[in-house]
Amino acid sequence: MLTVSKDGTWKLWDTNIEYTKGQEPYLLKTQNHGISSKCVCALSPDGRTVAIASVTASDVSFYSAITGDLQAELKEIHPDPIRCMLFSPDGQYLFVASGRHIRVFHNVPGFENIILGLEEAKRNAKNMSMRDRLQTQIEEAKAVLNTFGKNS
Repeated sequence: MLTVSKDGTWKLWDTNIEYTKGQEPYLLKTQNHGISSKCVCALSPDGRTVAIASVTASDVSFYSAITGDLQAELKEIHPDPIRCMLFSPDGQYLFVASGRHIRVFHNVPGFENIILGLEEAKRNAKNMSMRDRLQTQIEEAKAVLNTFGKNS
């Protein structure tokens, strides 16, 4: 789960818990977003990409939920303020509602985060066949990034 706070931070929570065992959600990451006004946020379905926007502006910031780093910013995407954001179920797109329009953007930072996650899994892989399979997935994700003009 993703939350944004008045103190200018976003927080990523693990809510995959069992209440019957007395477990509580726990904090995974806290990072600054630097927006001093009310915000809207979206978390990609794989939990690797965070999008945050001020409701008084038309800028969207993408953060890595893995590292917490600011990855990309979309500036002045519409003359009206942003009202709502949502990632597509496959995480490839971000839908942004502002005014009477919905803008659709490729989730390029999401592919970068997929590569980060796969590289981490490859480092921890126990056998060669697993490392080879992960390397193939990394190469496929990098090929997709190259179609967007991003060299990984």
